[in-house]
Amino acid sequence: MADDVEQQVVAEILGAPLNKFPIQLDESTDVSNCAQLLVFARYIKDGEFKEEFLFCHCSETATKGEDVFQQVFDYFERMGLFWKNVSGCTTDAVLGMLGINSGFRAWVETVNPFSKHNHCMIHRYALASKILPSDLKLVLEDAVTMVNYIMSSALNTRVFRLLCQELDIDHQNLLFYTEFRWFSRWNML
Repeated sequence: MADDVEQQVVAEILGAPLNKFPIQLDESTDVSNCAQLLVFARYIKDGEFKEEFLFCHCSETATKGEDVFQQVFDYFERMGLFWKNVSGCTTDAVLGMLGINSGFRAWVETVNPFSKHNHCMIHRYALASKILPSDLKLVLEDAVTMVNYIMSSALNTRVFRLLCQELDIDHQNLLFYTEFRWFSRWNML
């Protein structure tokens, strides 16, 4: 079933007007120290923008720009997608992605010099939150401490859920904050 969905997404990308589509990459490491590359594509279908997941690749070895490029290149080759149709790439700010000499961006420019490159806006928010003014930082630290306490045991979580039910609050679950994923702090707040 997954292969069928993947084939449908690729067919929609290939059928997009002007055959142009941008890609977005997120390379991160999960809690088990496995490097994961997530790739998404955005394209137009029936006059509306669609954004679809293309693939996830786990890497046990290096995650340099050349390695990331090779993973995407191999996927494009296998699926019949062409680099000349990639109108842009959005990545995070790690050197392996943005490096102009050997980063992913440099490798993309060798196969498509007209592709535009962007730094993901959500990553900018995550970076900005690291240098908060002291009063806002204290509020964030207090919120993180409270969430971590509630999530520290199943009993605390159940008591919190009961409290929320008694107060007739819409949300009764907490999102756990962790530095491992860049969007975690954003979701928790």
